[in-house]
Amino acid sequence: GWMFFTSYNTARATGKLEKPVVAGPERARLIRDHARANAHDLDDCYAYSDSYSDLPMLSVVGHPAAVNPDRRLELLAKAYSWPSFDLRASS
Repeated sequence: GWMFFTSYNTARATGKLEKPVVAGPERARLIRDHARANAHDLDDCYAYSDSYSDLPMLSVVGHPAAVNPDRRLELLAKAYSWPSFDLRASS
């Protein structure tokens, strides 16, 4: 698997997004293009999101997951038996 759009500093993810920042179907297209160009098998790749708007990206990988999902993504993850994690601190 591989990770997209995250900056690294000394082998640590900084949380800073790399440009271009893209979303929706365009993000899924870039992932497919990158996988094809680098001989990655998307069935072996992972992606995670907190937003239903990332459904196109989650749909192209073999191992999608919802992390702190919005309500729509939470329902979709449950319907497709995708792993779903709520890591927010409880009140």
